[in-house]
Amino acid sequence: MSISSPSKVEPDLREDYSTEALANAYNWYNYWQDSAKAKDYTINYLKEIEFSKEKIAAVKRIPENQFINSIGWNARILTLGGSLPDGYQDRMMLKLEKLISSDEPVSADDEIKAETEKVVSVQDRTKEKISNYIALLETELDNNYKDRDYTFNMYEWLSKNEIKPLVARAIADYFIPTYNELIDVLGDGDADLKEGYDHLDKADKIKTLKFLQGIVDDAETFAANVKKATRKPRTPKPKSAEKLAAKVKYKESDDKYKIKSVRPIDIIGSDQLWVFNTKTRYLGIYKSAGPAGLSTKGTKILGYDENESISKKLRKPEKHLGIVSQGTKPQLKKIMDNITAKPKALNGRINSDTVLLRVIKQ
Repeated sequence: MSISSPSKVEPDLREDYSTEALANAYNWYNYWQDSAKAKDYTINYLKEIEFSKEKIAAVKRIPENQFINSIGWNARILTLGGSLPDGYQDRMMLKLEKLISSDEPVSADDEIKAETEKVVSVQDRTKEKISNYIALLETELDNNYKDRDYTFNMYEWLSKNEIKPLVARAIADYFIPTYNELIDVLGDGDADLKEGYDHLDKADKIKTLKFLQGIVDDAETFAANVKKATRKPRTPKPKSAEKLAAKVKYKESDDKYKIKSVRPIDIIGSDQLWVFNTKTRYLGIYKSAGPAGLSTKGTKILGYDENESISKKLRKPEKHLGIVSQGTKPQLKKIMDNITAKPKALNGRINSDTVLLRVIKQ
């Protein structure tokens, strides 16, 4: 039974991070990526959580053939804002620490016992950083309570402190419940909730609500903008000649004129393409516009020089078609000049009446 390849769409574990979802993600990364990419993902994640430069340098020194790919897949999932099942993140860091500290290659099948090895949890490290920033912002919130004229630009603060997207999103999540509470207090919230904010008059409540909204909105916007700015654009893989020529529509042969088409794949990268429309009796030549040569997209010829590529109608096709198919390059150069018909510009389209007579490659 044949197994189809996974979709090219990268997994998203922001909502579903069950072990089944994780297994499917591992399958995707194992199929589409390699050890070099796993190592790059890990380094990018460690930079984002501000891991020590010495240990990041140690990770860079790990040979790719000794790297544990699952570490990279986990790192990529976390970098994209996804989550991992309980315990996976800590085990991932234990494996990484062992890779860094060991002189011997570590097998991906090694069982690492968390109870016998102590390493600072990535979650604890991140939580501590978030707590420090939140403490600073709560001071700003206190200033807002005390001074009605107090202003604070959250976006500038995030930029100045070079806050990472993961931390910015966590800050927004922290202040959202308080923001929602104030909305209820100013609306139809329950009496107990309203009582907790009795120390503020309505104007102060509204000002505080706007202050919190600025914190939440700017944190979310900042995280999205930084992510967008740092994400490397994906470089599309160049299509093979087979794929480029796969959808070309043409006439394979014509018994009346005793001619036969060359393979469409031969057009890719060629310097010239000679075509003949058996219905209109137009003979055409496509000349490439540059060193990359001609190409195709669907039923259209690409990369041709619009000024040099022309067609002429043949009164006696048999007189010229044989020369085009079998003649020498010097003979080909004279054919269009010897046809007295008025030249017509080519539009790049070929169809089921078009015979691909010949390609010329430099």
